[in-house]
Parts: sequence; structure tokens; C-alpha cells
Amino acid sequence: MARPTADDIAFARKHRRQKRRGRAPSFAALRLANMYALFRDRYGDALPDDDAGRDDLRRMLDHLAGSSEAERRMSSIARAWAPWMPDVERDQLIAAVIAKPRRYRADTLAVLLHVTDAERQRLRLWTIGSVDRNREQRIADRKARRRQAEQQRRRAAGARPRHEYLATCREQRDVRGHYTGEYRGGTDPQ
Repeated sequence: MARPTADDIAFARKHRRQKRRGRAPSFAALRLANMYALFRDRYGDALPDDDAGRDDLRRMLDHLAGSSEAERRMSSIARAWAPWMPDVERDQLIAAVIAKPRRYRADTLAVLLHVTDAERQRLRLWTIGSVDRNREQRIADRKARRRQAEQQRRRAAGARPRHEYLATCREQRDVRGHYTGEYRGGTDPQ
């Protein structure tokens, strides 16, 4: 695992303070954390010395372009993740990013980084999409997981499903004689 740089430590300290104050970290910080997790899982301490490594570094630096002290932070991250990159090439890359930073949607970044849904779930990359599940499918999955969690929470609290509750009510009404079997002048709808 790559050792955190001084900038990473300062960044983490700043966001811990903000969290205590009730402020959430920026989206760029969350996206970068997801990209760090992905690259550590794939490559280990440093990006590979090839075109893919350079492209991945460019995508990381694009997310820093709008931050304060962008050039210094980009240089620090480039040194940490691409120690093999010559200073001249690193400076040219940083100048290119500052001149024309790119912004990525979750699914676009997923295609560029080749992130599968299994990898996304395992690493909890919530700010990056996946190549095998589109946005609508991920939203449907999230709703299903929330619905199931809520159902489990209600069961743990003692709630019963509606059909069980209604069956119990009907049985109790039949025993007490208050339920005649007729429903508004007709027969019972069940």
C-alpha cells in the first residue's frame, strides 16, 4: 500500500475537522478516495509505467484541477503515484490538466477505468459507475436493498406482514362473532 503523502495527511486532517463541524467532504474528495482504492487494489503502491498508468494519473489529476493549491497537490499526488515519471513529463501533464481539466460522469469514468459492478460493490466505489450495470439498474438495485433492509428492521421491531395481520384479525372477528362474512351488503372480497 502506498504511503500517504504529507498532502494526503493534511487533507485527511482537514476533512476530519470538517466532519466534526458537520460539513461533508467535497464530491471531488470522495471521488479521489474511490479512485485511490481502485488503483491500490489493481496496482498496489504505484501506477504502472505505461499508457494505462499515465491515463489513470491524468484522470486523478483532473479531479484536483478545481481545488485550492491545485498545482502543488497535483505534483504531490503525481510523485506518490507515478514515481517513475520524469519531472519534465509530470510538469507538462499538470500544465495540460490545469489548461483544460475534464469532468467525468460516473458511467463515463467507469468505462474509462473498466470498473465492473462486482469490483464496484467489493471496493464500495459509490462515486464511480460500472460497465455492466447502467445508472437505472443501479438505482433499482439500491431501492431493492433499502426496501429489504427496511423490511428486516420492521420485522426485528415486531411488525408482521399485512397478510398475516389481516388473517389474524379475520380469525379473531369470526371467533367473537362481530364479523358476519358480508362486506357492504355483498360477500367478503376474499
